[in-house]
Amino acid sequence: SSLAASATSVCVVTLNATQLTETPVGLSVDPSGVLAAPATITVPAQSLRAEFAVTALAPGEAGLTAGPLNGSGQTVTVQVLPPPPTLAGLAPPEGALVVGATATFTLSLNAAQPTETILPFALVPQGIASSPGAITVPAGTLTAPVPVTGLAPGVATLTVGPLNGTEAQSR
Repeated sequence: SSLAASATSVCVVTLNATQLTETPVGLSVDPSGVLAAPATITVPAQSLRAEFAVTALAPGEAGLTAGPLNGSGQTVTVQVLPPPPTLAGLAPPEGALVVGATATFTLSLNAAQPTETILPFALVPQGIASSPGAITVPAGTLTAPVPVTGLAPGVATLTVGPLNGTEAQSR
């Protein structure tokens, strides 16, 4: 199962038979730091199940174990995913180019992603500067270079996005 970073989800422990008294069940997370869960939950008397909340702390994978209880336990693997990507910035905010020269801007995301992130962009007005057709931020990284070449005298605005409701601009 998977969960986005900082999200909380409800999990359920189910016993194989009801008990006459409350039944405490130990919980553990391995490795720690990826997922937070209570150390123990209690299944009420005459009930088969109890719910508890887990919170995703950091991207990664963790085993969540219930038990041991009377010699048995169950483990589920939880994958914590990074938050959805948004544009954190485009630097420098302004740049000057000589016609025929190339400058490199740096695009930044809010969080590294497990797969590459391909972004649309526009240079307006057209004909003053050029850049490759799309910007790709490689998997596992936060930034990507954006080469821009001056074509004619003037001022152009480089706009990257949209990406999950965000844009970044530079002139």
